Amino acid sequence: MERKKATIIAVVIFSFLSISGISVYQFYNNIKGLMEPPAQSSETTPVEYAKGREIPPITEPVCRPPETFLVYGIDAGEWTGGTFRKDRGRADTIILLRVDFSSKTGSMLSIPRDTLVEIPGREEDKVNHAYAYGKADLLVETVENFTGVPIDYYVGLNYRAFKDIVDHLDGLEFEVDRVIRSRGLVLEPGLQILDGDQAFALISFRYEPMGDIARVRRQQRFVKAAANEVREQSFTRTLSIVYSTWKHLDTNIPYREINELVHNMKGIKDEDIVMEVVPGWFYNRGGVSYWKANPEETNQVINELFFAP
Repeated sequence: MERKKATIIAVVIFSFLSISGISVYQFYNNIKGLMEPPAQSSETTPVEYAKGREIPPITEPVCRPPETFLVYGIDAGEWTGGTFRKDRGRADTIILLRVDFSSKTGSMLSIPRDTLVEIPGREEDKVNHAYAYGKADLLVETVENFTGVPIDYYVGLNYRAFKDIVDHLDGLEFEVDRVIRSRGLVLEPGLQILDGDQAFALISFRYEPMGDIARVRRQQRFVKAAANEVREQSFTRTLSIVYSTWKHLDTNIPYREINELVHNMKGIKDEDIVMEVVPGWFYNRGGVSYWKANPEETNQVINELFFAP
């Protein structure tokens, strides 16, 4: 049976950091106040979420140079309906994200899961298979070879992280564009509040004429909706969500750099992130469907997103 999709939620993590507008010194003062929260408070604190891990020390903030992140959703681990997938899984949502901290801008390229690419050490295959063959290291190498963009950090999450974030936000307001039948749920068109499972069904759905490409576009709209929702949250709640999600990450970002990332990403707005999809067409080879990138258009998009001044 074909594996279902993982999520775009890793990008939402960066949205949390970017729009929080919290300086590193504010972070420090709030953490000190949360060490002994009021007994009557029912809100879970960042310290509780980070129990067992030392809170990163506060350092003099410095502006980081532009950095590139590979973010991806993994279709393994904790899954819908209380199930668990024990195998390695595949990276079924793949996004290349570049953040310029000084200009407060970002560039995001969605790479469809079925994109036909060269996987180092193997023949041509779907890009999402690279993770199954060699986990994050091979996926990073594959995307670097495909795009020509050096990757500084990778961030991978599964279904549980996505569901937790949406539920901690008490749901997310979203304009559903069509009838969605996925994960045993049915969503009708229109503006509505989605819980974690409904939101996951929304961003997983791809059984329509444009398939995964329509799904990617819907995911990009979801990122903007999530960013707008986070703007309304208190600092304490936003930080709690970040810490809650951190334990689900497959990442090479040092834990002790969270504070610096929070400081550097503050002020980036969702409208300052340019979003594109690898241009191409559906391609059938030996009875298997792929997304074949248009070389000229793909190179132009990559140059504009990641190399233009």
